[in-house]
Order: sequence, then structure tokens, then C-alpha cells
Amino acid sequence: LATGAGDTTEVEARSAALWGDLRLIDRRIAAREDALGQFDRPAGVDPVANLDAGRLQARAWQALGAGELDEARAWAARAAARIGASRRAGEGQAALARALAR
Repeated sequence: LATGAGDTTEVEARSAALWGDLRLIDRRIAAREDALGQFDRPAGVDPVANLDAGRLQARAWQALGAGELDEARAWAARAAARIGASRRAGEGQAALARALAR
């Protein structure tokens, strides 16, 4: 931060700005965790995977409902790559796989 001896005013200003940025980041993380849950691999909670895989699984279900089996399989394959550590996304993928196998 310091560019030379005696630059305390600039260092204090930059430090305050960085701390402000960190507090903003912390608030954004807290808001995301409040909305989606907190990542916890052992518990099988992966909010980002829930969101990504869920969106792709929904597209697969939509295609399956429209009778577009090849399209549904393509969306399901994309969803499978997004499951991450999410137990919920894995369960959704299993249900989708069962429906595609019928």
C-alpha cells in the first residue's frame, strides 16, 4: 500500500477503501448464503450446483414433456456435469435418469 515513507494519509485512505470492499464482499456472500444455503461438502450442500444443475434439469424435463427425447438427454448430460457436491442435484439427476430410461 505505501509508496514511500510518510505516505500515511494515502495508506489510510487505501486501507479504508479495501476494508470497505471486504465488508461489501462479506455482505454479498452472506446474502447469497441466506438465499441459497452455505456450501457444505460433507452434508452434500452445494448451492451453486443446485442452481446450475436444477436449471439444466428443468430444461431436460421440459424437453422430455414435449416428447423431445434426444434434446432431453442432451440437457440431462449437461446437468450431470454440474452436480458438484450437491446431494439435492444428484437426487434430481437420478429421477431424471429414471424418467429418461422409460
